[in-house]
Amino acid sequence: MCSSDLAARPAVEHDVLLAPAWAPAPVPTAAPGPLDARHALLVGRGPAALAVQAALPGITCVERFDDTALEGLSPQHLLWVLPDDAPAGPADDAIVARQAEGVLQQFRALKALLGRGFGSRPLAWTVVTTQAQDTGLEDAVDATHAGALGLAGSLDRKSTRLNSS
Repeated sequence: MCSSDLAARPAVEHDVLLAPAWAPAPVPTAAPGPLDARHALLVGRGPAALAVQAALPGITCVERFDDTALEGLSPQHLLWVLPDDAPAGPADDAIVARQAEGVLQQFRALKALLGRGFGSRPLAWTVVTTQAQDTGLEDAVDATHAGALGLAGSLDRKSTRLNSS
């Protein structure tokens, strides 16, 4: 729409409230199989990553995904546990720095995986966040890593081989 089109439209004379509308998702007909730690890569740090590591003995772990994370590996499942740092306020400059550990690192990992041929074979991708979405339970929301969920959702919709949860 051009700016001249906007000028020709009448102005809204009252407040408009836009609310999200959720569509029900179908329940999967088959449950995924158990996770084999020998074919999984855990990326993350902090208490949640340590809990996953304790629950899956033998899983390969890295705190940050870089060029060496895939050396000698051909994972079938990538578990990405984002840091559970103290919530930052919406005006906190630390949000951008913290996103370097989240969606920006995740995007670089996706590019590295596709560069190594993972776009042509199945790879499950699980993203774990804390307080990234409003649960309606009066919990504080820290949207720092909400973009990581958005990237995972886009990946799930656009790729038939890379599946996120």
